[in-house]
Amino acid sequence: MPRGHSKGQKSNIVRCLAYARVSTEEQTHGDYSSIDNQQRIMRSQVECREGQGWKLVHEVTDPGRSGSSLDRPGMREIIDLIRAEEIDLVIVLRIDRLTRSIKDFYHLWEAMEAHGVELFSCTENIDTSSPLGKAVLNIILTFAEFEREMTAERVREKQIEEVKEGKKHPGMAPYGYENDGNRSLRSNSEEAKVVKKIYDWVLKGDLPACVANKLNEKGHRTRSRNYNRKDGSTRVGGKKWTADKVQRIVRNPVYKGFQVAPGGTEEYKGRWSGLVSPEIWDAAQKCLDSTRPIPLESRSNKHEMLLKGKLFCGHCGQAMSPKPGGKPDKDGNPRNYYVCQNVISYGRGSDCAIRNLPGKAIDDFLVEIIGEFGKHPEIIKETLANTQKEAKRSTRPLKSELARLRKAIKEREGELDASRRILKQSKGKLRKFELEEAERIAESLEGLNREKSVIEAQIKHSEGHLLNEHMVAEALGNFSEVFESLDFQDRSRLMELLIEKVRVTAIDPEKDKIPSKLGVYDLQIRTSCYRIDVDFCIKALFQEIWNKAVKSSYLNENGLP
Repeated sequence: MPRGHSKGQKSNIVRCLAYARVSTEEQTHGDYSSIDNQQRIMRSQVECREGQGWKLVHEVTDPGRSGSSLDRPGMREIIDLIRAEEIDLVIVLRIDRLTRSIKDFYHLWEAMEAHGVELFSCTENIDTSSPLGKAVLNIILTFAEFEREMTAERVREKQIEEVKEGKKHPGMAPYGYENDGNRSLRSNSEEAKVVKKIYDWVLKGDLPACVANKLNEKGHRTRSRNYNRKDGSTRVGGKKWTADKVQRIVRNPVYKGFQVAPGGTEEYKGRWSGLVSPEIWDAAQKCLDSTRPIPLESRSNKHEMLLKGKLFCGHCGQAMSPKPGGKPDKDGNPRNYYVCQNVISYGRGSDCAIRNLPGKAIDDFLVEIIGEFGKHPEIIKETLANTQKEAKRSTRPLKSELARLRKAIKEREGELDASRRILKQSKGKLRKFELEEAERIAESLEGLNREKSVIEAQIKHSEGHLLNEHMVAEALGNFSEVFESLDFQDRSRLMELLIEKVRVTAIDPEKDKIPSKLGVYDLQIRTSCYRIDVDFCIKALFQEIWNKAVKSSYLNENGLP
């Protein structure tokens, strides 16, 4: 059972809210259904449990209100109190006082669970602070899940039929159009001009990033609108164009007067006119396909780069993605680059200070850094041995506690089996104290199993961390010896084991001084200087090697010559 508390102080008080509702129709029934009678019964339940810390702090009523929806004053008050975490328990005469809709009940229960609020029904076997009550509630929620899935399937089927009839999907009209109020679209003259420009430029061979840059230079922005919130109106949209936004417009069949059914690929004619002809739309698809970069996985090894997914721009915070260059180098190999995602999105309009980096230079630099750490096997061995001792020392009390819990669980399971035998012999007719004892055993068993799961997770985490350290130490110790003989896939896996993340920042060597600490380096590529920040896997291992051997090395002091 949750307990009410204030900051910095725990309390044993269970803050209860009693909720009573009666519909207009039910008001004509007997006294049992009246608001007063519901409140009397709920107050009585609270009084009976004062010894357990129950305290009635709120009484909320919805007289003459239907239970078909949660949209009623009293229910809104309850939801506000739940979110404010001012109550611990909601009490009702019956579940249907909260709502008659299983779907609505499911959403309400989700909110209660999120804020640690339990539920108690006076006339039904539902008290979510007990195992039996939770079991009953789970049955209700299972039916709610089934109802939601059936509803979603019916909605999908209806949407597919409407698409086949040419009706537009509900929701906001795409850029270039407006909703006409009759499940169709009409052209927005100003936005339509922009859409046509996009298709014209793509047909002339412009890349999406180039198209986005042209739009931004001409002052065009995405659609802006007011979004009405409870706490006031908010302006959204009105942003710069990006390559992704351009591609979405070119790829959307709505602009040739068609749409695709949910979950499908087949196109159906809509009730509106396209902003471009089907022929122009098809030609634009071919232009985009012809300029689409080949996925890195399908390229030969000379195009693949070791830091894919790990290299980030220190100015924009964006990932730096591998891109093949144009002219080959003096040996005839292609020049590959890491390009900031900000540049990919905004092209010349990007204000990124790095923009791109030569792939080979940055890859080779990181390989040499790792190789320097791998030259000290004696430190690696010593550090790993110390780590193993510490890990065993830290898990010893956890394993002792796990053994104690397993023994206690076995005892409780034996007691529960005995209760079940008594229940079977009595043909389901147990005395009150026997029922209470069975519930106490079930609650105790549930608590012990929870504790056991936590301890097992802690042990698994410690042992898993130790296994990772073994793998990293082995990879680091053999790095210089085996790296050159590996193919690209194995080199990539090896770097994956050793490096979590790399950030690159452009610097002025006269003004920006590089601190002497683990993972911070300076690198000069041609006339540009960069600060390289490396996050190593198993930082403690790298820190120990750095402290004892690498700190004064030429590489750390000067970077690559």
